[in-house]
Parts: sequence; C-alpha cells; structure tokens
Amino acid sequence: MIGSSDPAAVPPGTRRTLAGAAEAAGLLGAGRRAGLVRRTEGSTQLELLLERVAPRPELVIVGVGDDARLLCSLARRLQWRVTVAYHATGKATRERFPAADELQIIPRFAFEQVDVRGKYVVVMSHNLDLDREAVHRMLTPEVKYVGLVGSSYRLKKILEPIRQPGEPERKIDPALRDKLYSPVGLDIGAETPEEIAMSILAEITAIKNGRSGGFLRDRKGAIRGGGTDASLNASTSSPSFLDEPAFPESCRV
Repeated sequence: MIGSSDPAAVPPGTRRTLAGAAEAAGLLGAGRRAGLVRRTEGSTQLELLLERVAPRPELVIVGVGDDARLLCSLARRLQWRVTVAYHATGKATRERFPAADELQIIPRFAFEQVDVRGKYVVVMSHNLDLDREAVHRMLTPEVKYVGLVGSSYRLKKILEPIRQPGEPERKIDPALRDKLYSPVGLDIGAETPEEIAMSILAEITAIKNGRSGGFLRDRKGAIRGGGTDASLNASTSSPSFLDEPAFPESCRV
C-alpha cells in the first residue's frame, strides 16, 4: 500500500497478496508485470505498488540420453522446474540428472501417470514405441506444449493410431495438433547436442511468451513483454498519477 484514504483501516505500508492471477492481471493490464494502480475497497481509496509473481515454468523431459541431460541442465540454469519422467533403467538416476527437480520413475509406457497440466513436455527417448506412447498419452488439452525430437517421417509414424489387442483404437485428437511441435526447436541450424538443447528451449520460451521466434530486428514495436517496459514507464510517470491525490498527502508514505 503506497497510499490510503483511510489509514486507520488500511495503513500505508501494508503488504498483501491478491487472490487469483486473473485479478492481478486485470489491474495491471496485459503485458505488465509491475506498476502503480489505484483500487477502491468499499469507501477506501487505495494506491498500490503491484507486482505479478508467477511460479517457475515447468518442463517434463521424457528420455535419459545425453541430450536429455543437456536439456535438463540448461533448463535448470534458466530457472525452469524440471521433471525427468522415465521407466527404471540404469540411466534414470539422480547421479545422471543432478539438475532435475524431480526424477519420476514410472512403469514402462505409463505416461498417463505424469502430471502435464500447464507444463511443457519434450519427448526424446529415441525409441519409436516409447515416443509414440508418450505423445499419445501426454498430448492433452491441459498440456501447454509437446515437443518431439526426430524427423518429419518419424512424426508421421508416431501419429499413426495405436491398436492394441483387446483395446479400442487410440488416435490423437486433431484439435490438439497445434500443441505438438516436431521436428522440435527453432531453425537455427543446430547440429551439436548443446545447440539442439538451446534450439529446443528457445522454441519453448517463444511459445510461453506468445512469440514467433523471429529476428528482433524485424519486430515492430516494443521487444520485451509485448510492451512491458513502455507500459511500465508510462504507468509510473503518467500525469494522471501526478494529479491531486484522492487522499491527504499526510496519509502517503
């Protein structure tokens, strides 16, 4: 609280957490992470310094190869929360994945046991049967993104319906195809495992931020946060905030 028209009821300097990201987003406006806002609670006029604090984005990696280790390490450096989900093998160990926040050991093919709600998934087991099952199980309405390592031909094979004896045919909902990215990664000519990991994370970051991943020199307008910097500067220096306050200056801190 920066200022209050009723300091006895709501003292300036009070800190509080707003319930619900939607409310905070509505006060700040699209693309803004922080700024000064005014708010009315009953008959009390408040001036707030509001900051949106989001949880760490979450990445799920299906695979335990060296490329998965690199992706896990790089994602952790970028402050992602990383889960490695795989069945029990000699490579699915904490020693091989010290950067992982969670190592989830599941039965082979049991990818439905992995929580992917609101998360980003990269499937990179390099085993056709495992990758196919992972994509079919994890490409859900709740997942944010599923990236699949491999060629376009391999993607075609993985998208084929799964037919198991005694089970109904399973096929991917066409409405979810927009969430599936394969071949995975931005087109930067990546060849080494390190470059491929960087390409994958760059694509995921672009999807998370609602960007296309093009060259910044070709972008029109603000380059960060959809105009976050400009709107934040405007919010803190706008003449409307320098007009006569809605409450006495003695009530401000």
